[in-house]
Amino acid sequence: MRAPFCVSVGIDVLRQILNLEAVNRGGIRLGLVAGMSLAIANGEASTPVTQHAYVGNYGNNTVAVIDTATQTVINTVPVGSYPRGVAVAPDGQYAYVTNANDNSVSVIDTGTETVVNTIPVGSYPIGVAVTPDSQHAYVGNLHGNTVSVINTTTQAVVATINVGNYPIGVVAMPNGKYVYVANCNSNTVSVIDTASQTVGYTITGKDFFSYLYGIAAAPDGLRVYVGSYGAPEVAVIDSDRAKPAAIKVVNADNGMTAYGVAVTVDSKYVYVTKPFDFQVAVIQTSKEAAIKTIPAGSYPEGVAVTPDGVSVYAVNLGGTVSVISTKTQTLSNTISVGSELSALGNFIGPNIVVGVLGVDSEATLTQSGFGQWVTLSGGVLQTKSSLNDAHSLRLVAPGGTISVGAGTTSTFSGTISGNGSLTKTGPGTLILKGNNTYKGGKAELTSTAAH
Repeated sequence: MRAPFCVSVGIDVLRQILNLEAVNRGGIRLGLVAGMSLAIANGEASTPVTQHAYVGNYGNNTVAVIDTATQTVINTVPVGSYPRGVAVAPDGQYAYVTNANDNSVSVIDTGTETVVNTIPVGSYPIGVAVTPDSQHAYVGNLHGNTVSVINTTTQAVVATINVGNYPIGVVAMPNGKYVYVANCNSNTVSVIDTASQTVGYTITGKDFFSYLYGIAAAPDGLRVYVGSYGAPEVAVIDSDRAKPAAIKVVNADNGMTAYGVAVTVDSKYVYVTKPFDFQVAVIQTSKEAAIKTIPAGSYPEGVAVTPDGVSVYAVNLGGTVSVISTKTQTLSNTISVGSELSALGNFIGPNIVVGVLGVDSEATLTQSGFGQWVTLSGGVLQTKSSLNDAHSLRLVAPGGTISVGAGTTSTFSGTISGNGSLTKTGPGTLILKGNNTYKGGKAELTSTAAH
């Protein structure tokens, strides 16, 4: 029978192994060595931009919040029982955490780092993904063979979709039109049409799939990559066709398995966790071949890339997070977090401006890894020339400042939201054309600012 295999896959098996090792080693768990964190390079902590990574700790039912600039844990948020998957909305407002034992999803307000809602979903939720417009979250229910669709505005389930057997990995495509779901036990990938909230197509690939696990889409939308519990392989799906199909299997440099999958922002590399080998494999997409393996912590599972493309974070069951430099493709730091960690999904939030960031053009923000939203939390956007920007602004308390240079006009046409204040400085003109719903003060805006 195949069913029991996928019911016990992943962290559930790794947890048993790690507990056994703890007994054999006199209670000292692998990867939890005091003082193991490496020094951060000079100047790294003073970067004007950071991100927050949200890592589930099912040993104590919390989520650790990591500041990627300082590479330290800055907060711990209590959630439901057995947190397994995490996905941060692209607008950065909420992080969605699947609680497998509670059949629920905890909604963390990233501005306050507190749980503001708990949403009932299907049986044993694991994978979760949020659409690019941040309007819907899709939750894979392992034991229910379903996907729960959450409306992020109402924070309620609005649809339940039947998929394959034992859905684990979930990913939203960059165009927002489709969500791909990796079904471990049926060795299929369900393609959900987000407009109709139905499965529009099912990808079968008996020659390509082997107990599917994590899944990730290339930012260019041309490929989807699926990890495997049954072999050290990553299946490659051509998603740029009317009927997507598995076209190739890439060996993740031998070993035993290939769990979590993440693709760099330029779509050139795929990072794959290999838990039983304590490694992360690097696949070069142009060659569709593994080119390197990087040592990680004890039993890495979830993996994600920072929005600026600088680092890869691999979450290790043994209690640490391995930070990998994409430039050197080497381990650059190890962050001690706790024990029994899990974060399957895109668990790193968008860029947050915390210092002074100079902006010459809209392209500057895009090239710096900003998506549709620019989040300010005590930071300053310093525009150096006239700017007509379509980005939406999100103000996290205390908020942020836009400094406009002399003789220039900065126009922001996106929405402005959040619980912080907006301050305008500098002699230039600031024009806010979008829908302003932010809750902070507006008195700081001078007469040279238009709403």
